[in-house]
Amino acid sequence: MIDRRGMIRIVGMGALGAVLSACGGERTETAATGSLDVSSGTPPVRSEALSCAVASSLEKIMPIFSRLFVENYSLPSPTFQSAASGTLATQIAEGAPFDVFLAADSVAMRPLIDAKLVMQADIHPVVKTDIVIVARTKRGIVTLDDIRTSGTKIVVGDAQVPIGRYTQLLLKAISKRTGDRTFTDAFTQNIVSYEDKAAAVSQKFFAGDADVAVLYRSDLYGYDTNDYVVVPLPKQVSLQSTYVSVVLPGAKQGAIDFVNLLTNPAHAGIWSKYGFRPLGT
Repeated sequence: MIDRRGMIRIVGMGALGAVLSACGGERTETAATGSLDVSSGTPPVRSEALSCAVASSLEKIMPIFSRLFVENYSLPSPTFQSAASGTLATQIAEGAPFDVFLAADSVAMRPLIDAKLVMQADIHPVVKTDIVIVARTKRGIVTLDDIRTSGTKIVVGDAQVPIGRYTQLLLKAISKRTGDRTFTDAFTQNIVSYEDKAAAVSQKFFAGDADVAVLYRSDLYGYDTNDYVVVPLPKQVSLQSTYVSVVLPGAKQGAIDFVNLLTNPAHAGIWSKYGFRPLGT
C-alpha cells in the first residue's frame, strides 16, 4: 500500500508536484463532499473521472475495482484504456493524459523514467501472477516433452512485451533446471505466432489457432477448464509476473486512493479469484 505521506514527500521533490493539487488538501475534501466553498460562495466543480492506462491482462478485473472505488470514495467511476504495457508507456511518454499507469512488469516503466516523468521511488508493486504453459486438452499434450512433437503449434508474446520477456526467462529456467540445453530450441521451432500483448496470446490460443501457449495464470479466468491443461514445470521452476503502478504527474483527485485500493489486503480474495497472487503470497 502506498504511504500517502511518503508519496507527498516524493512528489514535493520531483516532477509529480501537480499530484498534490489534484489528490490532496482542502480541494480534495470539498469536491468529495460536494459542500460549498465558503470563501468564494460558489459550489465546487465535480471531480472528473480518473483515466487509467492498464496492461491488457488486467482488463477483466478492473471493473470490480472501479465499483469498489465508487462505493468507497463517492467519486466517478474511473475509465480504463487497456493495451500492451509498452504501448501504453510510449503513449504516456509522448503526452497521453493518464492519471494512473498499471504495467505488467517494471521494465515497461523505463520510458517514463527516461523521460523524467516519474522516479523509480514512485513505482509500487500491486499484485503477482504465475507464468504457465498451457495446452489444449484435445491435443493430448501433458508434459514438456510432448511439446517437442513436430507440428505442435505454439503462440507466445513478442520479446518486446512483458509476457514475451517472461516466456524467455521461463524457457531458460527450464533448460537450466533440467540440464537439457536443446529444449529452448525445440520449443522455439514450434512457435507459429508472436503476439504484441498477453490478451492476444490467450485469444489466439482459446480460438484454436495454437496447441500450446505461455500465459499469465490470470489469463485463464473465465475459460472452461475442460478445454486446457496446465503443463507441469520441473521442480523448483517457478516464475511470477509482478504488476506495478505509478501515479502520473498532474493526476486528478483520487489517484492515490485508487492505487491504495488495489493493494489493500482486504481485497486479496478478489485478486485470487481472478488467478492473481496478492503481494506477500
